[in-house]
Amino acid sequence: DEVGEKEINKFKIETTAKEIIPYKDWGIQGKSKTVYKIPIEYCKFRLENGRIRTEILTHEKLKGKLDPNDQNSQDIIAGYLERTDPAKNKSLKEILKKEGQKEAAVITADGFLINGNRRKWALQKLNEEFPDEKFKTMKVVILPGSENAERPTMIDIALLENKFQTYVTGKSEYSVMNKALTFYENVKSGISL
Repeated sequence: DEVGEKEINKFKIETTAKEIIPYKDWGIQGKSKTVYKIPIEYCKFRLENGRIRTEILTHEKLKGKLDPNDQNSQDIIAGYLERTDPAKNKSLKEILKKEGQKEAAVITADGFLINGNRRKWALQKLNEEFPDEKFKTMKVVILPGSENAERPTMIDIALLENKFQTYVTGKSEYSVMNKALTFYENVKSGISL
């Protein structure tokens, strides 16, 4: 979405931090990327998020399609994220409140979160409870955009999400059904296990 990409470019603020993410061969090459701060409202939840795949498919089957660019749909997705693992969500909120966001999220050039959905949810909740500048922005690494030869394909995005979710870091794990659906959708899309 080139309009979304222009919005992100307009509001991103470069930080001095850099991170290496497991995108394509960047990790192997040691290719570090700039971490930006962007207003949290420009980070959007993806419908393809494997953590809530069951909930999204059920919602769309019973209640109709969700539009990831629509605020009402974003609120519905946030509700599903909130209910997936309440204990870990509570813990994440406490950590972010106390220590702030340490690890950058990863977004597409038009703002869709590949990694960092629960952090966005937690920062939104914290901002509602304790309005503070530190909860109004999110630190992100932005994947290459429409004019860049390294811009991601759907396969690149699926592989990147899987890499982030298979690392043992204390992140909330996918349920067995959501793992199965993610693998099923990937295989159906030509992404081998």
